[in-house]
Amino acid sequence: MIRVDRSQTDIPEVLQDNPDSPGSKEKSKALTHFSDPTKRDKSFPFKIYKNEGVVTALNKLFYFKCAYCESSYKATQPVDVEHYRPKGSILVGDVELKPGYYWLAADWKNLVPSCIDCNRERYQREGGAPGLAKRLRGKANKFPLAVETARWRAPEDSLQEEPLLLHPCEEDPAQHLEFVEAEGQVVVRPLVIGGKPSPKGDASIKVLGLNRLGLVEERTKLALQIRIMLVEFKELVTELEQTTNPEPVKLKLVRKMEQLKQCMEDPMEYAGMARQLIRPALQPYIQS
Repeated sequence: MIRVDRSQTDIPEVLQDNPDSPGSKEKSKALTHFSDPTKRDKSFPFKIYKNEGVVTALNKLFYFKCAYCESSYKATQPVDVEHYRPKGSILVGDVELKPGYYWLAADWKNLVPSCIDCNRERYQREGGAPGLAKRLRGKANKFPLAVETARWRAPEDSLQEEPLLLHPCEEDPAQHLEFVEAEGQVVVRPLVIGGKPSPKGDASIKVLGLNRLGLVEERTKLALQIRIMLVEFKELVTELEQTTNPEPVKLKLVRKMEQLKQCMEDPMEYAGMARQLIRPALQPYIQS
């Protein structure tokens, strides 16, 4: 997971904040629907969030990558337009609360693209788990909070709600997650203040299934490629220090550095892991 600047993409026209936009009209109907006590437990036909313009904007903003695990879905599956705060209901433990955050169903800031495995709940084998045990993973309608009694239950609520799931457009995931290079796993990073393991990192890993086996295997392959490139880079640095003909070596060194930098760019799969592996290794040479 990496930080994504939502301002890089315009708000889709159907979600514009004006009374005549389809999103505003749907929100108005939803507010009327759920203001009726007899309909609080009844479903509402939310549609605008699946509009083609919304999907196109999310694909552009996130480079056809899942907002959570950074896997590319472009060639393998249709994207799930995911509500960070669930629209229909909220699962708290074994209890289902209805309705969900219905007033945010067509809110641009509440929408992110997700792969099926991060968004839909099912049993997943996890890399590193004893016997590769299966665990129920996937966000679905889960939205854990630091304090459950502070949960918003209506659009007029002013409680200090503190989500435990990371939002890639509102915080830097790198402050909460770190990657184990040799195993391709993501673990909880200690917080800068206090040094305790990040509760947001812990909840995000567990709820989204960020250590599911296939994902761990793909990250492990990339980590191996990066490790090989870093070895080659350091060998070129040594060669440059010893050679009497530096220009050809400098050219190779620049090319190798560009390869490493490319792995860290936003469009690349698992750029969050790549940055954590590459930046510390390159920093001494960049400073010099």
